[in-house]
Amino acid sequence: MMEIALFSVVLILFFATGIVTLLGLVQIVHIEKRYLTALFSALILELVASVLYLFSHTDFFRDPYGLSVKSVVSTTEFIDLSKKNERLLQQIEDLKADNLEIEDHLKLALENNEMLAARIAELSNTQNRLDKMFLVKMASLNSMISEWGTSINFLWKPEEKTEAALVLQEAFKEIGFMGSNQNPNNDPLIAHQLLTKYKKMKGFKNTDYLTSAVVALIIQDYLTAVQ
Repeated sequence: MMEIALFSVVLILFFATGIVTLLGLVQIVHIEKRYLTALFSALILELVASVLYLFSHTDFFRDPYGLSVKSVVSTTEFIDLSKKNERLLQQIEDLKADNLEIEDHLKLALENNEMLAARIAELSNTQNRLDKMFLVKMASLNSMISEWGTSINFLWKPEEKTEAALVLQEAFKEIGFMGSNQNPNNDPLIAHQLLTKYKKMKGFKNTDYLTSAVVALIIQDYLTAVQ
C-alpha cells in the first residue's frame, strides 16, 4: 500500500513539474528565468530516469507467444544439452556392447579351457595321443601369451616371438586353415597375416593380437574336426 502511495506522489509531482515547466516555456505562466531553468533541468532528469527505468524493466524482444530472447536462448541450450546427453548415452551403450563381446569371448575361453582339461584327461589311444600333443601345444601357446601379458602382437619385437609364430602356424595347419601347399614356419609376419585372416573370419573387431580367446576357438575348431 505504501509503495502505491509513494508511486502516486512521484507521478503527480512529475506531471505537475512537466505542466508548470511547459506553461513557463510558452510564457502562459510567468516564472523567473532562474526557476524556469531549474524546473526544465528537473523535467529533463525525470524524463531520462523514466526512460532508463522503462528500458531496464521491460522485455521489448518478447514475441506474441510470450517467449523472450532469454527464454529462446535457454531453450536452445537445453536442446544442445539434450543432444549431448543422447550422444553420451549412445557411447555408453556402445561400451556396454563392447564389454558384452569381451565377456562372451572370456566365457568361451573358460569353457574351452575346461574342455581342454577334460579332453586331456580322457585321451588314451593313438589318435588320443595325437590330440593330447595338439592340446599340449595349445597350452604351451597360452603360456607364451601370458609371458607377454594378455596378448601377443607379432609385429612388435617379432624376433622374440618366433616360437609362438611356429606353434600358431602348426595349429592353423592342424585345423585346415593353411593351404595344402603351405608349411608352418617360425616367421612372425606370416603368423600375423594368418591370425588377422582367422580373427576376421570369427568376427573379431580387433585382429592384431593373439589372445587366449583365439586359442580357445582354435581348440574348438580342432575338436570339431576330429569328432
